[in-house]
Amino acid sequence: MVEIVESCMVVPSEATPKHKLWLSNLDIVATRGHVPTLHVYQSTTDYSTFFCVETVKAALAKTLAIYYPLAGKLAVDESGRMEVHCTGEGALFVVAKSDGYTIDDVTDVVPTVEMRRMFVPSAASSEPPCIVLMVQVTFLRCGGVILGVANHHGVADGRSAFQFIKTWSAVCRGLDAPPSSPPPSFDRTILSARSPPSSVGPYEHPDYAVPNSSPAADADANADAAPFVVELFTLSKAQLDSLKLRYGGGGNPSSISTFRAVATHAWRCACIARALRPGETTELHTIVTVCDRLNPPLPPHFFGNATVRVKVSAPAEELISNPSKSGAEQIRSVINQVDDEYVRSVIDRAAVTGASGHQKKGSSSHQLRQTDLRLASWLGLPIYDADFGWGEPRCVLRAHVFGSGHGYMVRRRGKDGGVGLTMALEPENMEKFKQLFYEEVEIN
Repeated sequence: MVEIVESCMVVPSEATPKHKLWLSNLDIVATRGHVPTLHVYQSTTDYSTFFCVETVKAALAKTLAIYYPLAGKLAVDESGRMEVHCTGEGALFVVAKSDGYTIDDVTDVVPTVEMRRMFVPSAASSEPPCIVLMVQVTFLRCGGVILGVANHHGVADGRSAFQFIKTWSAVCRGLDAPPSSPPPSFDRTILSARSPPSSVGPYEHPDYAVPNSSPAADADANADAAPFVVELFTLSKAQLDSLKLRYGGGGNPSSISTFRAVATHAWRCACIARALRPGETTELHTIVTVCDRLNPPLPPHFFGNATVRVKVSAPAEELISNPSKSGAEQIRSVINQVDDEYVRSVIDRAAVTGASGHQKKGSSSHQLRQTDLRLASWLGLPIYDADFGWGEPRCVLRAHVFGSGHGYMVRRRGKDGGVGLTMALEPENMEKFKQLFYEEVEIN
């Protein structure tokens, strides 16, 4: 269905620093692997110049001269610790065409393994040594384009990855004009462990525990993922305000964040759909961006991983009966505790326990209990700031979901204030979840 037309390496347009880039513990304990995203573009009337490959490629070369670690290789040092070798070897650039797909086939749809395979390049391995950045431009039957990007999570989180794409698109719109934003900062010194690192304190950080290396644990980690289905749920501004009134507890939609309202709703619906029994504990896992929670804060254009994982626990029956208190308020409390000391304790724990050297692709951190959810928020990310000169993307989505219980939220395109939730769940529970999700946001 997709034919590869060209495959090459795009190198930086000018000489770049050649050195080894030290990665912080937040980089190393991030999910090990390339993160695939899709930007879908509707064609202009002039097909001959739409998404001109040479223009996009030249802009990538200029942008790699700015974000030069993305043109290097992920490697390990003498102790086995991951680092980036800034070699200037370049990023993989693929051009493809598909006579079987139109943009309607990939707009407002759910991620699939097939979509990931067709529209985003894959590396032979995501373990060092490996390439950092891969992109693919696929021309569709209708004249539209899918831009598939895969950057290694060990080098950049979502905020940084979308900032790179934003810069790349800005350069493409005016190749002779320098980007208006300050250059990225790659220095991770502020995220170093304390000397000596402290393993004592009030925070246990179970999400950062060193994986058990027993044969049983290894078998668990390598087991096939349980079957799951993925659905896209959309909420209008009116429906979102309804949820905020329901879970905010203050009679005012502004009293609760969009993430907390939607996360509480999805968490409660999942507990009911899964028919969790009284006495069962359910957990909601999420990530918190820490740029402004550190003291001093990270530079505005820091490029790297600046998130920590947190979880909220509640008895299922309490979450179902009193979601404002056991859901929304608990989420707020856990997120608010993430301050400088909390982040330092995560970094130190990784140093003390050795977890920073053990996070592997496919580890059990992706495998959730059938009582739990893991929700990520893209609500504050500049996902639509990717106009390469032919208009902003019609939609932006991840090209895959890890498994049952995983989901992520995005802003809907335009200014209507709506959001979308892509959610994976067990096949036998999804229909009930969908019914509950929409029943309770009906607008009379």
